[in-house]
Amino acid sequence: MRNVRGSFATVCSCLLVAFLLFSLAPLSSAGRASHSMAVPPTGGPDGFGYTYDATVPFEWIDTSGAEPIPDADDSNFGPCNIGFWFDFYGTRYTQFSINTNGLVRFGPDVITGRCNENSYIPNRGTPNNIAALFWNDLIHVLGCTRIRFRTFGAQPNRYLVVEWNEIGHFNDYGTTRTMTFEAIFYEGSNDIKFQYRNMLNNSRGDAHVATIGIEDSRGVVGLQYSSMTSSIHDNMAILFRYPRAGVTPSPTASPTATRTASPTLSPSTTATRTRTPGTPSPTATPTRTPATVASVAIEPADSTVLSGSSCTIGAVARNVVDLGGFQYTLRFNPAVVRVEGATLGSFLSSTGRSASAVGPVVDNQTGTVTFGGFSFGTAVGPSGTGTLASITFRALAVGSTALTFEGVQLTDTHAASISVVARTGGTLTVRGGTQAYSLFLPLILKRT
Repeated sequence: MRNVRGSFATVCSCLLVAFLLFSLAPLSSAGRASHSMAVPPTGGPDGFGYTYDATVPFEWIDTSGAEPIPDADDSNFGPCNIGFWFDFYGTRYTQFSINTNGLVRFGPDVITGRCNENSYIPNRGTPNNIAALFWNDLIHVLGCTRIRFRTFGAQPNRYLVVEWNEIGHFNDYGTTRTMTFEAIFYEGSNDIKFQYRNMLNNSRGDAHVATIGIEDSRGVVGLQYSSMTSSIHDNMAILFRYPRAGVTPSPTASPTATRTASPTLSPSTTATRTRTPGTPSPTATPTRTPATVASVAIEPADSTVLSGSSCTIGAVARNVVDLGGFQYTLRFNPAVVRVEGATLGSFLSSTGRSASAVGPVVDNQTGTVTFGGFSFGTAVGPSGTGTLASITFRALAVGSTALTFEGVQLTDTHAASISVVARTGGTLTVRGGTQAYSLFLPLILKRT
């Protein structure tokens, strides 16, 4: 059985509206939406500060002459030497490994597992610390496929190229409908560039089945370009820029939690380096400074329910401005309660915009539910305070469980992150026994 981490896309901005609409109603390969209709051409920053830009030039780098890795399905290869220090989410690496299903992992530890089922990014489930070029169930095509890597250039402008040359998709096994794509990792700037050369020869090459993005070592912070939506075309490039001066990280996770004590380069040093020809200019991506700061909370903060009964709690946003979308993960104790479902609250559509839910993705084994929503339309988004979603729990056993937010993301209708300064969870207590009733009888006084 395939190892499934999850199945829904991160709602990083409300401009992902068209993307999600097309993923909910897939078209034929001849009629799928173009990139400009599916996914915003720029995005981020994530909690560390990475941004992406899908408007950069496509400049293919040929790895011919490099020794290909062994031909095997759902396999892992490594560790391999990068050839220079490379900083990824604040940690410096000299090694990486490859999974044949479109993944690169940093560090000396080789990717484990088949990794043939993709999920949204970020996600705590394995694998983590990855660059996902085209994460899905890929397969070698006999006589065609070559997965190979090679380091080019001279210090301080070296770059590593990892290429999937004429790789097939599992569902097209036995055919020669292949795809070719590569990742480039740049010394000094620590930028990452994904390039897609011949993709639409394969019916799944537009990425409507795949996940594309980067994720840190804990699966807490990541920047997703797309997940299971038509977003890729031939001769296309996506640049993931390492944080620079002027880029404000999203507060959905703390950057200090993943950074090492001594990052490789300061922003000013990075910005003045001489770059290898073909490497995009390291201009910073500006972000909106929020006019206010928002918070999310569980309401009611403390709830009590009888064992065997159900109860519903709300996820409430406060002090938001022009809300366009949201996403969060709520953690609970699965020995005490289980999630039965989640629904959108009325807040997201309260100004007349159309709203759609994404998820829920429920894991009652580990105790998490991930849920999101997005809106679209010409009206402004709601401001102030309102209920984002309602989650229904079933009480299983006597006890108490904390309800803790993780990975909270709010965006406005212009794709800018809304700063979330507080995430207030709650407590759900389960009591045993049956409902207690009190009987009050009138006091009858008899006159004598």
